[in-house]
Amino acid sequence: MDTNEITKKKKVTAHLKHHLIIKLGYDMGLSVSENVSLRVSNIDSTRMRGLIQRGRQKGLAINLPRHGLDELRKY
Repeated sequence: MDTNEITKKKKVTAHLKHHLIIKLGYDMGLSVSENVSLRVSNIDSTRMRGLIQRGRQKGLAINLPRHGLDELRKY
């Protein structure tokens, strides 16, 4: 998806949870399967990182955008 499609989806999405899923997935550069598997328990707010599990492998640590953490706290 390009930035125009993401912007349209964010504007149309009314529920805050779904809006955050789309926004964080795009901002963190996650694939759809990684975005779906992301859990609140996988987010380390002190280190500003999200841990993505990839099958049986170790996890992949991805930087969390500052505005994303603020919005998650509001939710």
